[in-house]
Amino acid sequence: MKFYLKILLLLFCIPVLGQNVIVDKDTYSPQELIEDVLINSGCIEDIEVTNVVGANFANGDQSYGYFENDGGPFPFEKGIVMTTGRLANVPGPNDGLSDDDAAGWVGDDDLEDYLDLNHTVNATVLEFDFTPVADNIRFRYIFASEEYREFQSTTCEYSDAFAFLIRPVGTDEYDNLAVIPGTDIPVKVTTVHSGIPGSCPPQNEEYFAGFNPYDSPIIFNGQTKILTAESQVVPGTTYHIKLVIADDINYRYDSAVFLEGESFNIGANLGEDITGLCEGETHLLEPLGIGNDPTGYQWYKVEGNEEVLLAEGQDSYEVSESGTYKVVIEYGGSCTAEDEIEVSYVNFEDLDTLSISSCIQSDENENGFLYDLPSFENIILQGEDYIITDYYLSEEDADSETNPIENPAVFHSSEIGQEIFVSIESERGCTTVLKITLSATGEDLGPVYLYTCPDEYNSINYTFNLTDAIADVQEELGIYIDFFEFYQTESDAFFEENPLDNSYSISTSDFPNSVFIRVDGSLGCQGLIEIKLEDLDAPEIDPNFSQEVFCEGANESITLYSGVIDNEEDLVFEWENGATTPSIDVTDPGAYQVTISKPHLVSGDTIYCTKTHTVQAETSEKPTVDYQFIGEPGDYTVEVIVSGIGDYEFALDDSPWQLNNIFKVDAGKHDIY
Repeated sequence: MKFYLKILLLLFCIPVLGQNVIVDKDTYSPQELIEDVLINSGCIEDIEVTNVVGANFANGDQSYGYFENDGGPFPFEKGIVMTTGRLANVPGPNDGLSDDDAAGWVGDDDLEDYLDLNHTVNATVLEFDFTPVADNIRFRYIFASEEYREFQSTTCEYSDAFAFLIRPVGTDEYDNLAVIPGTDIPVKVTTVHSGIPGSCPPQNEEYFAGFNPYDSPIIFNGQTKILTAESQVVPGTTYHIKLVIADDINYRYDSAVFLEGESFNIGANLGEDITGLCEGETHLLEPLGIGNDPTGYQWYKVEGNEEVLLAEGQDSYEVSESGTYKVVIEYGGSCTAEDEIEVSYVNFEDLDTLSISSCIQSDENENGFLYDLPSFENIILQGEDYIITDYYLSEEDADSETNPIENPAVFHSSEIGQEIFVSIESERGCTTVLKITLSATGEDLGPVYLYTCPDEYNSINYTFNLTDAIADVQEELGIYIDFFEFYQTESDAFFEENPLDNSYSISTSDFPNSVFIRVDGSLGCQGLIEIKLEDLDAPEIDPNFSQEVFCEGANESITLYSGVIDNEEDLVFEWENGATTPSIDVTDPGAYQVTISKPHLVSGDTIYCTKTHTVQAETSEKPTVDYQFIGEPGDYTVEVIVSGIGDYEFALDDSPWQLNNIFKVDAGKHDIY
């Protein structure tokens, strides 16, 4: 059984391992790696490897060499790989860690200078001279690294370094070609990744191929997409190029750069893509900086996977329609250079005639409406990168660019359905005229009403949640509301100025009051409706209401009342003990809370305005009474002196009760109460 099990495992593993890249350190010398594997082109002359630096591993392994795709998903079929670890560790799967070091393996000063580093180790270097026959060289590469750590913050912090340094022979200053396209930012783990949640956002994510799974054809944890290193050069001039990669800080977590075989070549240059040509306009395609005298030209139009030959021999080609065009320049022998360019013409037919709507009737024209035409710019242009030059009342005026509408921001139509015309211009000056129909909505829309109660703890303040009116607005418009805003005035709503918050507070003195809701759709304002704000009254408490009190020492209950001024039959009561009556009997002193609600019937719904009131049950007792005279005979006052639990009122003889305890008295007998 063990024998057969081993055979089955072996059969299972072979196809998986067959998907990995294959590496070779012995077949090609450094000169052959550069001249025959990386370049192999008659367009690059005088190729001479001038310096090689690699690891001195005890078993004879190298840190650079040839690689080949063994039928797996790796993007390159063959090429050169340079690594900061063992060449033998480059192939997948990604089931371990390339983390190698070797005795005496130092860093590189040029790499540190041009990438602003201060401690590199384990540098692998290939340097060579070459002479191009055209003014542009380019090659393709992929950077991969173990320092790509999915879900780990170190991806944001650490990266090995590499550079492709180029300079004319006889000069000292290099340019680095291993940069993010269109920038001078070096390609590194920290500059190209998809972000680490909680640690750092994505960096140039469009150039990141991803974190590699277990069955990756290479051992490294992550890699970039295919990138292109390119440089302008002077034909016939000899250049020196230094390809270098190194660990930064320490030898841990190796990295590699893969250079695609036969990708180091010259390229033709047709310039940037041409967009937005006008109808009837032609454009002359001419290669830039063709270098040594070419022996021939071929021009193609690329249609899917096919290339249709358009012309031969001529050094330029005039195009008159959109498409992808390609030039192949022959330099004799096996040297050719090619480039593609995308040419596109503006297509105003993509602009549909539109109907835009207004919500406000004109105060100048009885049957017209008011429009802020520039506010519809994005709708009219329909996402295209054009500009509107003017608005006109007729197509003839628009074509001749005469008599534009003087104030399109405040335009009064003459009737519903009036047509106006818009002059539109592209970035390159192409023009067209688009017809716009002016429709209207809301001419018969009435107001809706929104009711609210006063704030419970500030009875003169009313806070409206304006979105509570949405259901009634939708019913009035007969549509589902997708986008809306509230405004203080109709003018603000029209010009979309000073929008209000959904929570809107006013005081008693601000009534009557209204706000306006503007409802917008894809073609403009779908409705402008007044929301009338109505105040509801809450129960009112009598501040002078006096409750019964407990008499000290008496075994009794008392009745507590809510203290409302309103008719108790119109209110709803809920005491904290669950009672729902206007008053309750209690046997103990203390604070008793009652919630009083006043119902209001509004459009078939009942809205309750509530107030919470705390009723205090106090204790009192009969006072101990004394008095004293103040003054002189004929001008006496008497001060009643009391002590005891409670608040007391006073009377003298038949006088009314009063809080003041001092009375003026004449001579004779008096009764104090």
